[in-house]
Amino acid sequence: MNTELVIESGLQVIGRLIDRPSVQDLDNDLFFNKLENTDIIEIKGTISSGVSILLSKLIAKCILPLQYNGLGVEVLFINTENQFQMSNLYNVVRSNVCDFHGPINVDNLVKEMLNNLKIINCYNHSQFLLILNSLDNILLKYKGIGFIIVDSISAYYWQQKDYLSYDLYLIKMLNSIKKKTIDFKVVILYTKQFNFESKKKTVYWYEESKIIRYKICLTKNENSNELICDIKSGNDKKQLHYKI
Repeated sequence: MNTELVIESGLQVIGRLIDRPSVQDLDNDLFFNKLENTDIIEIKGTISSGVSILLSKLIAKCILPLQYNGLGVEVLFINTENQFQMSNLYNVVRSNVCDFHGPINVDNLVKEMLNNLKIINCYNHSQFLLILNSLDNILLKYKGIGFIIVDSISAYYWQQKDYLSYDLYLIKMLNSIKKKTIDFKVVILYTKQFNFESKKKTVYWYEESKIIRYKICLTKNENSNELICDIKSGNDKKQLHYKI
């Protein structure tokens, strides 16, 4: 019999007791080894490889209500690059709603669904750290959030590059996020620049590999306009192809 005394903070108890919506059925093709409510997902891609389009589709799947083949989950979007195109998301959500209603009088419905997306714009590294340290309070306030997106986690590395390697910077940011969200059962997705990694595998690279459940790499075949999506989960790999 285990008699070890377990001590929880009040915040941990509240986070554990909140019945937060699940994103386990977000995309079974991408997340072929299933998706757990505490997973961390990495996405990177070359220019024009479809990263923004993929983010729009994942966000739309979350914020659409169940009756529109969505998940009814609120999304927190931490916008560090300030390059995400809301028009793409609007069009994806509108297209899904039109599949059910036709194109007549759907704009008000779409705007209502977009309320399920909470956006925090960020402009420097200090502000970014402040936002990460506030994630627990944000999740307490918005109990419908089940998915957090950071676009991108590498945006402010240049402000710290004299002190930290790529891998060390990434693991520090991921640990900050995980520390503030682990008790709330939310999925974390972050994007990073395509070449944002150290040339040699460091101890921090191995550490990050242990906590990242899915790594998704998007590239574009310039000859065929085909998008290639390479997915890695542990030792398992999968490749998807899309036409644009």
